[in-house]
Amino acid sequence: MNDDMIKVGERDKAVEAAGAKPVYEYLRKSINSLLEVMGTLPLSPEEIDDEDLIELDPLGIISGSFGQVLDHLNDTNQRLNDAHEELRVFFDSAGVAILVLDPSMNIIAKNSTAARILKTQDCKHCYEGICGEEAPPEGCTLINILETKKPLSSKEIGFGGNIYEVTGIPVFDEDQNIDHVVMTYADVTARDNALKAMEKSEKKYRDLFENANDLIAAFSSDGAFLYVNSKWKNALEWRPEDLDEAKIADTVAPEYKREFFQSMEMLRRGGGNVSMETSFISRSGKKLILDGNVTVSSEAGEKPFFRGIFRDITLQKKLEEESNKAQRLESVGFLAGGIAHDFNNLLTGILGNISLARLYKEEGIDIEPKLADAEKAILRAQNLTAQLLTFAKGGAPVKKLIRLEELISDSANFATSNTNVTYKLDIEKGLWPVEADPGQIDQVFQNLFNNSIHAMPDGGEITISGRNLPVDEAAELHLPIAAAPLICLTISDEGVGIDYDDLDKIFDPYFSTREMGMGLGLATVYSVVRNHGGYIAVESTPGDGTSFTIHLPAKAGSESGDSAESGAATESNDVNGLKKRLLVMDDDKMVVELVSELLVYLGYDVSKAMNGEDAIALYSQALHDGKPFDAVILDLTIAGGMGGKETVKELRKLDPSLKALASSGYSNDPVMSKPKEYGFNAVVAKPFRAATLSASLKKLFL
Repeated sequence: MNDDMIKVGERDKAVEAAGAKPVYEYLRKSINSLLEVMGTLPLSPEEIDDEDLIELDPLGIISGSFGQVLDHLNDTNQRLNDAHEELRVFFDSAGVAILVLDPSMNIIAKNSTAARILKTQDCKHCYEGICGEEAPPEGCTLINILETKKPLSSKEIGFGGNIYEVTGIPVFDEDQNIDHVVMTYADVTARDNALKAMEKSEKKYRDLFENANDLIAAFSSDGAFLYVNSKWKNALEWRPEDLDEAKIADTVAPEYKREFFQSMEMLRRGGGNVSMETSFISRSGKKLILDGNVTVSSEAGEKPFFRGIFRDITLQKKLEEESNKAQRLESVGFLAGGIAHDFNNLLTGILGNISLARLYKEEGIDIEPKLADAEKAILRAQNLTAQLLTFAKGGAPVKKLIRLEELISDSANFATSNTNVTYKLDIEKGLWPVEADPGQIDQVFQNLFNNSIHAMPDGGEITISGRNLPVDEAAELHLPIAAAPLICLTISDEGVGIDYDDLDKIFDPYFSTREMGMGLGLATVYSVVRNHGGYIAVESTPGDGTSFTIHLPAKAGSESGDSAESGAATESNDVNGLKKRLLVMDDDKMVVELVSELLVYLGYDVSKAMNGEDAIALYSQALHDGKPFDAVILDLTIAGGMGGKETVKELRKLDPSLKALASSGYSNDPVMSKPKEYGFNAVVAKPFRAATLSASLKKLFL
């Protein structure tokens, strides 16, 4: 290396050494400024010397940092632009009109919805675009906000044919002065119209509710009234304060309360509605009869309550009752006329035959045939009386276990004798016996056979069929009677039939399709069958005959009928007395004398009493004398005195082994069907023949 080159290198080093210090200071100062901007503590010479500082490439660091800052700034600007675009889209697409206004009421910004409702698109002030005025109108919403510096909401204004709900929110600057106001205008025209329609509808239904002809009320589950209409208040004579004080339990009539509240409980459990006829009591104590419908409302989270609509049918019920009374009186008059006609015929037969018997006796002619005819007329009168009693009170049957085959045959034979009508039996072998009153069942058959005979004036045939129905077969028929084994009897004819319109009336009392008929026959049939726990139905086609079907409870375990009696009525003519002491009590002097004379003729020793007190005295005296009576015959009904039921109780206290026979003309008296339950051993129904009385007494002493 030559000397010149060495000198140049040393010069450069010297120059470099001389200018390096300001460069280091400049770099250190610039880096510390950058660190300060970045929030970092500055570098001290102790932390990094000048040589290390040069090696850090501070210019590269500064350049890279500014590049990162620039990238971050660009990213932030992009996000701000996106957010601004989203805000703009939201602002424009909002369903409400939005105006941004400065304190001078200038429009700073508006969304597309607001632009559509402004009266003029180039307007500068809100009062020009919204109100269409050149100056703010009185009561201006924006002025109110500017003065009070408070938000305003839910104020409705109308413009452009629509109704808007206005909301204004002030936005403040750093000095708490209003910088601008954001106003929103929500179109509530549809809602307002709906509310008006609802109010109109509510008014209409309120008018219907208040002016309804029916009584309308709602009450809670504990019985407190929630609301009632005017008709309710007027009908029940309520004062204004009664709605708060009254309870449904105090309003319902006592005799209807149980049924009413059972219905409410059923509604509470199962919902739906229930129809009812009930009675409410007004404030003055007047009873109203109401027909109505009650429903229950049980929405989630709410206690159930009841709504009722009732119609006052008090007057209607009274009119129906009066009409029924008139019909009953008319029917009774019709019945009385028919009975009088039949009884007059019977009395004519009795009186005429007795008169002829007297005349024949004077002439020495045999009077027995005339007496027999008079007796037949009396028995017919007895049968008519029995039908009347059966129909009037149900005629409690005197039941015993009987088989019906012979009774049916005898009854059909008797009814069809001397007629041009025949009969055919088709009865299942081993027909089960029934527990029945033979006399009443015979009435059923006689009336049905007579009905068929009258339906076939030119003759024909009656078919009588009978079969057993086990309980499972009987159940399949769904008859309105207790489940049990049954016998089914059908009586069919070939007669003229029954008109369809008359089918539902034929069992009604007083109804008859025959001239001069009283309409008691089929009414009696129905009553007897019902009182035996049975059911009767009819089928008929005009011109093609009629069929009556009877179902009666049977003793299915008694097929052989060994313990059952024949239903055929038999009566012994044996009138020989048994030389017993009898006490006869009856308040009718003619009856007590006649019965006593019959008994003396039959060979009995008879004492007479007109009432229970006399009978007890005579029986007690006979016991004291050691000559007790062997039996007593007691009339059940004594006018103004002790009757048979009371007398027999006292006599049994004197003599527990007493033999007592009840006698009555009222076959519906329970004693006649269940004598042993009332202290009697047996019964005899008035009127009776000597042979009947004798047979009853013989059974008493067996």
